Amino acid sequence: EEPKEEAPPAVEPKEEAPPPVQKGSIDPQVALSILQDAYQGIAKVEYNAQLKAFLILPTDPNFIVEMEMILTGKMSKDDWNYLADSIAKLSGELGPEYLVFLLNPANPDNYILMAENGVIKYDALNEDVKSQDKAL
Repeated sequence: EEPKEEAPPAVEPKEEAPPPVQKGSIDPQVALSILQDAYQGIAKVEYNAQLKAFLILPTDPNFIVEMEMILTGKMSKDDWNYLADSIAKLSGELGPEYLVFLLNPANPDNYILMAENGVIKYDALNEDVKSQDKAL
């Protein structure tokens, strides 16, 4: 039998302990660079400092056609829900002070999905609204 390691005594954390990394302490320019790399060839990503928001505009023709088919009910919502979940997760990783918008490729002044702090705040496909997008 291997000797059991004794658990260290429970101690209150001292002041010299490093502060926990705060979610959202990421520099927006660093995040923008990472997002631009991740979406290269699929979408254009910009940072809007006034809104404290990352704007994702689909540019890949196949991606745009697929989104239009999903939005018009000609294709399964599964891909859309996967995309929405991944954007929600991304917004959680960026932190509570940033928003992430997926813009409508047919009308880039409007968005079809918005997430904040890991939660989808607006989803054009799953909302009971006449208009399928909202103005920024």
